[in-house]
Amino acid sequence: MVKEEIQTIVEAVVRDLGLDAGTPVLIEAPRDRKNGDFSTNIALLLAKRAGRPPQELAREIAARLSERTDLHATVALAGPGFINFKLQEGSAGRALAGLLRRGMQPGCSETGAGLKMQIEFVSANPTGPLNVVSARAAAYGNTMSRMLRAAGFDCATEFYVNDAGRQVELLGGSVKARYVELHGGAEPVPEGGYQGDYVRDLAARVPEAQAQDWLAQPQEACWRGFGAFAVERVLESQKADLAKFGVVFDRWFRESELHRDGRVLGALSALDASGQVYLHEGAKHFRTTKWGDDKDRVVVRSDGTPTYFLADAAYHRDKHARGYARVIDVWGPDHHGHIPRMQAVARALGYPEDWLEVVIIQWVKLIESGRAVKMSKRAGQLVTLADLIAEVDPDVTKYFFLMRHQSSHLDFDLGLALQTTDENPVYYVKYAHARICAVITKAAAEGLRFVAPGEAGPKPEEAPLDRLVQPEEIELVKMLCDFPGFVARAAVAREPHRLTGFCEDTARAFHRFYHEHRILQEDRALAAARLALCHATRRVLAHALELMSITAPESM
Repeated sequence: MVKEEIQTIVEAVVRDLGLDAGTPVLIEAPRDRKNGDFSTNIALLLAKRAGRPPQELAREIAARLSERTDLHATVALAGPGFINFKLQEGSAGRALAGLLRRGMQPGCSETGAGLKMQIEFVSANPTGPLNVVSARAAAYGNTMSRMLRAAGFDCATEFYVNDAGRQVELLGGSVKARYVELHGGAEPVPEGGYQGDYVRDLAARVPEAQAQDWLAQPQEACWRGFGAFAVERVLESQKADLAKFGVVFDRWFRESELHRDGRVLGALSALDASGQVYLHEGAKHFRTTKWGDDKDRVVVRSDGTPTYFLADAAYHRDKHARGYARVIDVWGPDHHGHIPRMQAVARALGYPEDWLEVVIIQWVKLIESGRAVKMSKRAGQLVTLADLIAEVDPDVTKYFFLMRHQSSHLDFDLGLALQTTDENPVYYVKYAHARICAVITKAAAEGLRFVAPGEAGPKPEEAPLDRLVQPEEIELVKMLCDFPGFVARAAVAREPHRLTGFCEDTARAFHRFYHEHRILQEDRALAAARLALCHATRRVLAHALELMSITAPESM
């Protein structure tokens, strides 16, 4: 696969020379393409440790590389110790044929080695509709899980439902107040309750017989009844909205399960056994400061009730018990302070230092006609996921959420999202795929076609791919052949936003190739080679979009 093959060969030469094989070998495109197709700075990285001048070390490595018959590239030195590679004529075709034979799916990567892991994301409280930050988390987590699986990890997805505690009682009290109001009475929403219009909708759905039964009970039981009813309806709505968004979880895990079967108290016993739990002013505290928290945290209040923190500890202990070698929690921007205390739990329970990873998804600002659309669940001014995908195509929404690194604030431009021009990056990428499909259809009408993988007939990898020698062809081939490795690297870095850049770069490279070179022509051998390149590009683009659960249209 060109880049990875060069990297493997350089690593082998470094080992043969007895140098530090633990230093990563980076193969990158040089700033000036006149210097070659790829470059490595490995001699610069190893020089100090080897006690030799970088240029001298580079000459020795280059000499060994030049002896390799499987390199398919010429080697040259540049600057203070860079080693440049220029692909030999026909090497792009050989690499493309190999990629086509192996298939376009990036799942052939063995990076993950089947490591069992879990990614938990969204996990919004079941007290209202999903907002746009939750939607961004959904796009991130869903794509991240697909990339991890493609990179060879055994990755499960999970939504944690906080269906226990004060927030559910307040939701119940809010729904009760609206129910009374709908039936001619007057009752204020409890302090700290929920004000959105969706609360009235929930109240309108309460069966009268059930409502009368709950209203006849003491306040705590009454609120619990209304709250349990509302939670189930909210969860139904959240699941439906996520499904429309292309996100389906392997499991919805309820906090109430942990309380019901004693796992919360089991977590308390485990933390107590670590020697880091102590009694202060009638409450039990866990010594999180030992692992960098700014203060110790209460796990059991003075009235004997467990805190949310203890329930979270029980949940993560349960994750470990299920055999996950590594877990990723995707949290909203207001949960940053929770990281050190959860890391403290993991360390106190004896889990590896890298067992728990936390990714923070930053705020989203919706821009409409130059003005920000504000969000506030409690104030009732809520912009929901359902609202957004009713206005903007879900594919476009997901792509826009993924265009920036998750740690960056995102201004979601509704005007740009609704455009159907090249200025909209989603449209640009989808148009490239549709254009390729049109070329393939036209070629078939002219008697030139390849069969799909697994079918009998002429296959694209059997085309004379050594005819692909033009700069635009080689550049496109290099990008396509790097796709499996690219996905693995982005997955390991936890950066699915790289996919959008890859899609746009690939679409741009294809359009350059398309405009510079005639694909269907009298030279049937060259036409077959270029058509094979179109097939490869289409498959890679389709799979890249699929990782983001975005459709790849055949026409536009």
